[in-house]
Amino acid sequence: MPWGCWWEPYSAKSGDKHRRQRPWREKLESPLATLALVVVYALGFKYIGFYVTTFVVTVVLMLYMGIRSMKTMILVVVVLLAFLYGLFTMQLKVPMPQGILF
Repeated sequence: MPWGCWWEPYSAKSGDKHRRQRPWREKLESPLATLALVVVYALGFKYIGFYVTTFVVTVVLMLYMGIRSMKTMILVVVVLLAFLYGLFTMQLKVPMPQGILF
């Protein structure tokens, strides 16, 4: 059973005070929430633009995963958007979907 050891920190043993309440994996197992987020992301390209939609969806996904630190959210969003802008817009010259905002 060598593959079972990676799940050991998440196992629910009775009387274990330090067990995790909800691992990140359980939070992402809702297919309807994921589908809704993908639909909003795809529709957002057309109406509000790629970068604004990416910003909103990234923040919503981090909140859904339980990340509440503003510092972490700002850092992740800024690095992600800078990377996407630098790679696709500046280097590859790919025209990104534009909406009413950006």
